[in-house]
Amino acid sequence: MTVGGFIDVFYNQEANRVAYALIQEGQRIYGADNTGGWHVHPFADPLQHVPIISEMSFLDFVTEIEKFYHNQN
Repeated sequence: MTVGGFIDVFYNQEANRVAYALIQEGQRIYGADNTGGWHVHPFADPLQHVPIISEMSFLDFVTEIEKFYHNQN
């Protein structure tokens, strides 16, 4: 399924900062990063910061996107 967006990945080795974002029409619609501890920006409200227990890998991030779109059908 094509959603018309793209995934943006950011890594800063010096600060050990990681951020993933699903961008659609210029806006983040889902994201995860480790600024202030690992958290997600959920599909329902990407402005929120919802803490998660452990680090999210890129594979985990893509899997969450796939689950979301699979459940939409």
